[in-house]
Amino acid sequence: MSTASSIQRITEAIEPTNAPSTARVVACLGALLLYVPFGMSIAEMYPAFAVAGAVITIGVAGLPDRLTWRFIPHGVTHSLVGASVVGALVAVPTWWIGANITVYAGGAIVTPIAAAQYGFTVGSLAGFGHVLGDFLTGTDVRLVWPIADYEVSVNVPRLLNPRNNEGINLIGTLALLTIVVGLASSSVTAAMIP
Repeated sequence: MSTASSIQRITEAIEPTNAPSTARVVACLGALLLYVPFGMSIAEMYPAFAVAGAVITIGVAGLPDRLTWRFIPHGVTHSLVGASVVGALVAVPTWWIGANITVYAGGAIVTPIAAAQYGFTVGSLAGFGHVLGDFLTGTDVRLVWPIADYEVSVNVPRLLNPRNNEGINLIGTLALLTIVVGLASSSVTAAMIP
């Protein structure tokens, strides 16, 4: 196999494939992927809030793209800062609901601050889930903007193609070997300690 064809396949693996038709699905799946652990943790005591959070997550999952098209550069909305902005945009209406409508949770009244914290958490998870979905499907994101202004992405669908995964196989093999050696050495060290 020639070096040029290997480089071409690797280059194709990092090109974006996020068509507008799939962008919304990827955003929702990424947002729900991050929301589910949080939703499960509150579902037993507050099932209505868990369901409401899932609905909010799906509703605001596409917000980074909608903000990008209208007001803010893509690099800003597709970062941890952008996810926090989405969280703040969700916190405002949840704070208003907590301040103007009596909401009960577990027999206690929800305060406006608690409602805003809940909204910020759900919105931030949705925003970062969107960013994670874009990152994994090849759309460039600036995860740590403004600290570092570089774009990163991984195109998982193309990397899973057996023709494109020569480098991934090497990295995976080295990582597995490192883990095995580390576990073996720690077991030997633990056995030597009296």
